[in-house]
Amino acid sequence: MLRAPRPLPRALPLAVPVAVSVAAVVGAALALPAAPAYAAPAGCPRATVTVSSTDGLKKALREAGPGTTIGLANGAYQGPFTIERSGRAGKPLRLCGGRGAVLRGKAGLKGNTLHLEGVHHVEVRGLTIRGGLKGLMADRTTDSVLAGLLIERVGHEALHLRSFSKRNTVTGNTIRRTGLKEERFGEGIYVGSAQSNWGKYSGGKPDRSDGNVISRNTVSATTAESVDIKEGTSGGRLVGNRFDGRALSTADQYADSWVDVKGNGWVVTGNVGRNTRRDGFQVHSILDGWGKGNVFSRNRAVVGPDGLAINVDTAEPNTVRCDNTVSGGARLSNVTCA
Repeated sequence: MLRAPRPLPRALPLAVPVAVSVAAVVGAALALPAAPAYAAPAGCPRATVTVSSTDGLKKALREAGPGTTIGLANGAYQGPFTIERSGRAGKPLRLCGGRGAVLRGKAGLKGNTLHLEGVHHVEVRGLTIRGGLKGLMADRTTDSVLAGLLIERVGHEALHLRSFSKRNTVTGNTIRRTGLKEERFGEGIYVGSAQSNWGKYSGGKPDRSDGNVISRNTVSATTAESVDIKEGTSGGRLVGNRFDGRALSTADQYADSWVDVKGNGWVVTGNVGRNTRRDGFQVHSILDGWGKGNVFSRNRAVVGPDGLAINVDTAEPNTVRCDNTVSGGARLSNVTCA
């Protein structure tokens, strides 16, 4: 989430479509489709392997393959855990359970509680991921589904798609209480890698974690952004999510919005947010050629009197539709809506 200091946005002529009350925006938020509730065996097709112990889960993950469904009984499973086996199209490898099935991270908020590493066509559904430095980390993961999870009480970010992780769906998850070890790294959902980390995670090239869909998640109590979309990523969709920035860190000058977009060609639509230190959504150009072609539509934002619903902090072309709405803030955006 680190970025170079930036000047305050210039005031430009605006065509703000409507000023609505806080009550109206909150009411609209409540009218959005609810995230699905997952409880065993919902979201978990008939298990081919049933697990009730930590050792049993580790063994099942080592032996799984296309078409395997690992069903977790309620209980605590002491991590960390790694998935390194893949499914295939039409025959995914599934790990699923109810909220009472809890993957626990290392003591002291260390490591990745669940790590998907170099896999494709994997589904993780319904269960709880608690603790660890990172909750769920996906590296080189494609065409996979992360759905209906509760991810909470982590040291840094909750869910991270990294190292060329493409075409994944992150949907219906509840994410809360991040940044317990270091507030500045407490993002809810993180896509890609910062340029400063490309040498470590993407061979010095842009981390093209492209085409991911992030939908209908509820993200709250995060000390950094609810969603951080890094430079190097393209063509994703951020749709129908709910954000609450009440816990944004006051110690970090950059933790001042729910969503930070630094990639290209993202569609950001139908999201609702409240409680932010400054703005709702921000666009930044950290690197030449990035932070452009993003489209914002039908988002609803409740921000403070000095905030913008959508702050486009770059000269790169981006589009703010006039069907976005703002309440409580100074203006809808610092660019004229279209």
